[in-house]
Amino acid sequence: MVLPPWMTARMLSTSALRFDAMSSDTLAVNESPLREKENRWLWKADPVVCLYQEANLHRTRISAGVLMLNSAKPLDFDLFKEAFRILKRKAMNFRVCLRSSGDEQWFCEYDPGYVDVRVLDMDTNYIEAMENSFREGFDSPDVPQWRVLLIPRSPDTPCAVPEIKEKYPYQYQYVIHPNHIFIDGTNTTLLMQAVVDILNDLISGKAVDETTQYGIFTNNDGLREHEVNLEAMFKNYPLRLNKVIRELPPKDKKLWLQQVFPPPIDAEPGTRHVKRLLDPAVLARFQKKSKAAGVTFNSSFVSLINAAIIDLLIEVGYVQDKYSISVNHLVNLRRYLRKTEEFIQGAYNYPLSHTTDVSSSLKDNFWENIKEFHKDLHARLKSGYLLEQKVAKKMTEPEISPKEYFKNPPPVIHDFGVSNIGDISAICPGTGEHVQITDIMSLNTVHHYIHMDLHSIISYRGRSRYSLSYATDYMSDEAANILADKIMSLFEDLSK
Repeated sequence: MVLPPWMTARMLSTSALRFDAMSSDTLAVNESPLREKENRWLWKADPVVCLYQEANLHRTRISAGVLMLNSAKPLDFDLFKEAFRILKRKAMNFRVCLRSSGDEQWFCEYDPGYVDVRVLDMDTNYIEAMENSFREGFDSPDVPQWRVLLIPRSPDTPCAVPEIKEKYPYQYQYVIHPNHIFIDGTNTTLLMQAVVDILNDLISGKAVDETTQYGIFTNNDGLREHEVNLEAMFKNYPLRLNKVIRELPPKDKKLWLQQVFPPPIDAEPGTRHVKRLLDPAVLARFQKKSKAAGVTFNSSFVSLINAAIIDLLIEVGYVQDKYSISVNHLVNLRRYLRKTEEFIQGAYNYPLSHTTDVSSSLKDNFWENIKEFHKDLHARLKSGYLLEQKVAKKMTEPEISPKEYFKNPPPVIHDFGVSNIGDISAICPGTGEHVQITDIMSLNTVHHYIHMDLHSIISYRGRSRYSLSYATDYMSDEAANILADKIMSLFEDLSK
């Protein structure tokens, strides 16, 4: 199947490392769906998937999209639900689950015979609705592994794309909450455009093909084959293995933000979010300076957060020449796959751990100072260094069952994480004759995870939003807002 243009757009730059998504032993599914309530066993889940499955039971490692729809006429809720029923038939990872077979977990294709699309009361608080969905979870393999919450908005709700409000005056916010095992943010964004395309066709009375599949869903055999090769390489070159392990943060690493903001006392683990809209002029100047310095926006954004943390440390009297700051960069592993005609569906995010010594004078000559940081980070991204880290940890750390992992979670040793940096308008333009997407947010849980705060910037249809997700047992609401304000202030200062 040749995908529509918005599904073949590439979000990330090309990379030196390339391996096939599939090998001769790969199992891939892009067939027509099964009948309702028929089960097809696919393949055994790997340890990373099993850990995510256990995380689901602890209501963490969750990702959700929050979108705003603008419609020319009042939305037919039955047609909205029908669009998701058709999407389920066309997207394999919207009809998969995990089932137990003895002590193993297996991917299965299963259609429970319905879609979980709920229409809520007008102007329901979307955060509360989303958190209720998170608490409900997906504990049974016999229910849909994704959920949609549709919230009609009152006529006076501001429109994120005001120039279309007159033609598309009816607004509906919706939360898409999928099981993160089966889909990542890139994949979700692509399929949300597919929903809009299907919905516009349904409103126009056009017939919609329900059998041709969006992309392929595979068992990641090509990725695992590459990891086997890395393991063999480490066995032959143990010095390389030791180097990779030494560069990971030590287990007793102190978190810099906790030197500024002591963790709340007796706070329950949870996740909250701070959001800020970026001034378009400030963002444009910052991006222009990034380009002039020969660094990516990702590198300059991470360096800005480093500068914000150092500023806060100095303000409370914690002054030293350098600060060793460890960051998790959530990377889309598709960047390392050779290009195929069909989009690879599924969850392909994995963290690159990157630690660097940052000078206390970082801000003094910011754009010159971050060039070396960018060079090192870019080289590691380009080489697929995160896969070396993954294999090295597997070879040197004791194997812990998912249940034991969450009984006694390892300490958080990264100062922050970054994800979802960029403009997603290319892969999800949102346009349509009857219905359009006018706003998109991505929200993630970070409690019981490998960092206590996650930063992102998503630009969509001319508007850019900074988001900070933070673990409530590590950071208070006041501390999160102070950090976000500091970051926004530095955007202004460093863009001048």
